[in-house]
Amino acid sequence: MWSPGIDFTQSAKARLVGLKRSFCVHSVHYRGTYRRPGLVLGLRQGGSCAGIAFKIRSGAERETLRYLRERELVNGVYREAHVPISVQLDSGHREVTALTYVAETHHPSFVGQMTLNEQAAMIATATGRSGTNLEYMMNTIQHLRDLNIHDTELERLVTTLGPLARRICDAKCTRSSAKAMTRSLTPRPPRCKSFRRDQLIRFNHRKIIGL
Repeated sequence: MWSPGIDFTQSAKARLVGLKRSFCVHSVHYRGTYRRPGLVLGLRQGGSCAGIAFKIRSGAERETLRYLRERELVNGVYREAHVPISVQLDSGHREVTALTYVAETHHPSFVGQMTLNEQAAMIATATGRSGTNLEYMMNTIQHLRDLNIHDTELERLVTTLGPLARRICDAKCTRSSAKAMTRSLTPRPPRCKSFRRDQLIRFNHRKIIGL
């Protein structure tokens, strides 16, 4: 939402029913490492998800799809899905079909159901090439709040991380504040599944065949 990276002409609040936003995917590049993986959000079965739908500029569809596939299908942990969503427009709600990316539950990077304490311990101490995992979480929550979208599970995660997290999240997120909080928390070694050769081939088949 806060860094779409695509050429769009319109954006609007939308709701997807049947899938929910969840910290259910290990990140070993952008928000963590193999030695200390982070957690990033994915769509998984259950509940609903409120967010933003983007209307792509006419003529930019192929370029946009190529960009999204390069970004989202890095190791096959997400799959493309066309889903029905309800878009909130000035003239009222409209039902449309949208492209999104859903977490693959059988992928080694899919972590399944974790307790809030387990999520907090991992997010608080992980850092990758794009910055801290904590910054990623706080940016997401802040932009949801700016859109007047209340995500109960994410807000509970902030509470689990403690008063310091709440104070930082109540202000605009900055890289320095996220780093300061990360340093202040005691690291806990997480566990990350490793890939077998057959899994690498299986979950990277979309990239191999050029999808």
